[in-house]
Amino acid sequence: MAQDGALRCKLDLDAPGRRFGSVLLTHSDEVNAFGCQPIPIACLANGRGPTLLLTAGNHGDEYEGQVILQRLAREMPLEALRGRLIVLPALNYPAVQAGRRTSPLDEGNLNRSFPGNESDGPTARIAHFVISELLPRCDAGIDFHSGCSTARYLPLTYLCTCRNPAVFEASLGLAQAFALPFTYLVDGRWARDGFDPHAHDAGLAFISCELAGAGSFDREAFDLGWQGLLRVMDHLGMLDRKISDWEEPKPPAPTRYLLAEPALDPVMSPATGLLEFACRLGDRVEAGDVAGWVHDLEDPSRSPREVLFEAGGLITAQRHSARVQRGAYLYLLAREAGQAEALVWAQSNS
Repeated sequence: MAQDGALRCKLDLDAPGRRFGSVLLTHSDEVNAFGCQPIPIACLANGRGPTLLLTAGNHGDEYEGQVILQRLAREMPLEALRGRLIVLPALNYPAVQAGRRTSPLDEGNLNRSFPGNESDGPTARIAHFVISELLPRCDAGIDFHSGCSTARYLPLTYLCTCRNPAVFEASLGLAQAFALPFTYLVDGRWARDGFDPHAHDAGLAFISCELAGAGSFDREAFDLGWQGLLRVMDHLGMLDRKISDWEEPKPPAPTRYLLAEPALDPVMSPATGLLEFACRLGDRVEAGDVAGWVHDLEDPSRSPREVLFEAGGLITAQRHSARVQRGAYLYLLAREAGQAEALVWAQSNS
């Protein structure tokens, strides 16, 4: 039984077969002096092979990944599996229960809480459990995200750079097998409180992804994530191709590479009001192009504030809601590059 401070996994992660259980996060507050948050976990193991860690619900208002992992845990035939799957479809369970990006227990953003601490708040303790109890058991991993209730993303794989060339090469292999339309390279040194860099530090081939979303369930995004997961499992040798009653992954399509660069600052709202969008997700823009107009909520006699792009690039994420506060991010940009340039960029930003 895996245990880390106030977290206890009531599931034998080393036994064969298909099993479901909980990781118990103890928590005391004004509602429950003695209680716990049962984080769902499943383990599927059959024969020799790698161990793949699969998580979703890192942010509670991102839904496609949660359904993908629930379906996999329920439906995958054990005889088609070679190795072990450790599946947590609602990793930040308090946030999932509340349908929120952050935990209602401590306002913690799990993907900004790594490596965590066993004596800190609930969110930090979840992160520490992942680091100390799950990562050492695994060879590879995928963390599923999608656009939250306030934003929509292009379907893309996040690939963080890391200091270990072998780990990066293995992670690149996962990204190419996952084969979303875009692969977004991020300097892992910028994201030291995120999940991906710590998984890399532990020696795992690891990627995360964005599957559109915008606070609802997108069927196309689900299908992209489902097929990507099957291809990754096939890439790792975890699918027995002799099993005819299990779904065959579709062949991968080429992915386009995007680079996260410091000069491409997010476009922010200069005022509070209603945003009239001038651009759409996936558009290419240039410096000086109009991003939109912010209309005053209370004074219709005032002209709207024009918002301009300060740099050019591809719009990878767009705010979903027209209601904006001053300083709210409206668009995120990235620079597109060929595969050779992207890999050189990754090497120079490791």
